[in-house]
Parts: sequence; C-alpha cells; structure tokens
Amino acid sequence: MSGRNDRGATAVVCGNHINAHTLVRNLERIGWPGRIVLLRHESEGEGLAVCLNPQVEHWALAVRSLAEVPALIAERYGHAGEVAVLFTDERYHPAFAAWRRSHPDSPLRFHLGSEAHMSAVLDRYEFCRFVRERGLADAPRTLRGDEDPFAAFGDAFIVRPRLSWFGVAQRERVKLVRGRAEFRAALDSYAARGLAPADLSFQELLSIRNRDNVSISGWYGPTVRHSYCSRKVLQYPPKTGGGDVVELLAPPPGIREQAEGLLAALEYEGPFEMEFVYDETAAGFKVTEINPRFWLQQGLIEAVSGRALLSTYLGRAPLPTTAAERNLRYWVNPLYAAFRAFRGDPRGLFYWNSPRAWAPFALREAVRYAWRHARGQTRHAQG
Repeated sequence: MSGRNDRGATAVVCGNHINAHTLVRNLERIGWPGRIVLLRHESEGEGLAVCLNPQVEHWALAVRSLAEVPALIAERYGHAGEVAVLFTDERYHPAFAAWRRSHPDSPLRFHLGSEAHMSAVLDRYEFCRFVRERGLADAPRTLRGDEDPFAAFGDAFIVRPRLSWFGVAQRERVKLVRGRAEFRAALDSYAARGLAPADLSFQELLSIRNRDNVSISGWYGPTVRHSYCSRKVLQYPPKTGGGDVVELLAPPPGIREQAEGLLAALEYEGPFEMEFVYDETAAGFKVTEINPRFWLQQGLIEAVSGRALLSTYLGRAPLPTTAAERNLRYWVNPLYAAFRAFRGDPRGLFYWNSPRAWAPFALREAVRYAWRHARGQTRHAQG
C-alpha cells in the first residue's frame, strides 16, 4: 500500500489489548485516511483496545476455525479497496499464508514474517532446531515433549508449548518447573486444555534475571531494515512474565549480527521481536524465539523512529521525529505501574514519571479501563 491510499482503504487490527491499542493510535498519528477496525474473537470479550478506542469500528468474530477469517475480512471490506491486516499475535498466520496461496489477487495486504519457513518461526522446538542445525547462533538445548527432560536438564527446566496459540482463542504460556511435582502439575494443567506431549517441548533453564533477557526488534526486509535492542527492567509475573518496564540500550556484542543472519536465513520480511537470554554456564546469549508481528512494546520504537515500522508495513515513508522523541528510552505499562504501586512497589511509577518514558496511554485512560474491567468482572461473577 502507498501513501496515496484513498478513503476506501481499511486497516484491520487483529488484537484486543495494549499492542492493538498502540497500532490504532499510530494509524491515527500517521494520518491513515480510511476505516480502522479492531477485530477479536467473540469469546475474548471487550479488551483495553476496545475500551479506549470507541471512535473505531469493533468487530467480534464468531468463528470456529481461524481458516475462516481471511475470507470474512475480504468479503466485508475488500470491495471498497485494499485492506491492510495487522497482527498483534501469530494465531492467524497459517490461515493468511494459505489464503495468499489460494487468492494471489486478493485485496488483503499483510506481512507474516516468513512464509517459506513458517513452522520454524511459529514452532519453538523447530525454531531452536533451525538455528542450531544451521549454526546461525547459539540456541538453548530443546527436547520434544516425548523425551525425558530430567535426564537432560536435571530438576529445573522450562516447559514450552511448541506454539503460542492453539485454536481460535487459546493462548499458552511457558512454565518454569523445579522438581517432579511441579512438572506433573504443569503437564496436568496443559492436558486440561487439550495439549498432548506432541504439543510441548522442554528447554534448558537459562538466566531468569531481567538484565539477562534482551531483544532485537524492528523491521527486517530485503531493502528496508530498522533494528533496536531492548531489555526488561521490570517484569510480571516474575521470572517468566512479560516486561512492564522495558528500556532501549546498546546491543551486547554480536547479538544484532546474529539476529540479522537468522532473519536472512528465514527469508524474513516484516515486523519482528527476537529474544536472547543469557546462559551463565556458557557465558553468552542464546536466541530463544522470534515474534513475527507487532509486539507489546512496539510503541517505544515507533516513537523514536517516526513510526517507521507501521509506515513500512503500509508502504509509506517514516515521519520526522522531534528531539524529545529521539531521547525516549523507556516503555512503561501504566496498568502494572499502578498495580505495583498499590502493592507498595513504586518503581513502575518512577519510570512512568521520567521525561524519557513512553506509555501507550495516560493515567485517566488506565483508570477508565480498570473501572470498566472491574464492572465486567462483577457482572460475570453475578451472572
């Protein structure tokens, strides 16, 4: 898509929470001339993005299979012009890859990262095997779900679902286990949601310290590349959670080069976040996974780069940046800053109040969402 989009163009943001909200605001910031749609599955309810963006169209899909989604979008919006589909998670990637193969002239425009090596991108076990077999970088030792992790790793290791998403709205997270009791509890928890051993993998335990978890992220393609390094300052839940305060920093030696070499081998094009975790035993970083879409903290990089990622996605030139934008360093999740403060931990508020901090929404918006979410939880409990 180009900067000459007419008002018939549509941007469909597949998401329901902070990163979807960030995309909506950045679409408005770059002057998107057409319709903006927030798409979610009906089982997910109204999330933060819907609450804070009443000015855009909201579409709750009632589908049993993700394979239905591209056709529904094309049928609903394709007649009016091109449709840019933007992803905040990877559950839709296989469906859209199949759609492109069967509908090469479709008005839907999207980037999936690597269609040639999609299983290596989406499957955590296959990703580590891809990296290790090609000698592209150091990767943690990873076993299939039918192998014995105790024989390989001892009593402490990570249980990782091979995919982040199973079905339409089932997201699965990694678990840190120590000992056989926690291991059995983890397997029971996964099995209760339908995950068999073939859906799991086991991975050696690397450092769980915040400063030892860094990401190279941005945009990678044949002609356009934007690359930034960040790390978690605070994360919740501890040890395995997402970052609620993230900072930009200079990359550790060799990390950026490894990321670019891996992206080239994957024949990658699109937005990405690639995670590296420090291994104290090997005294070096190991690459653990790649997120082939817009990720939670994208807003900080968009602010310092002139919305370069979204602009590139849409075929536009980045916007000029101000001195204040170029000086930004921290991404802060206001919800967790308030949550930490409520529990007597003011660190999130300290970063939030910094002139070098970027937050996806203001305090009044956080309060509005928290109040609406609490009301929804109360109605659900009473129903």
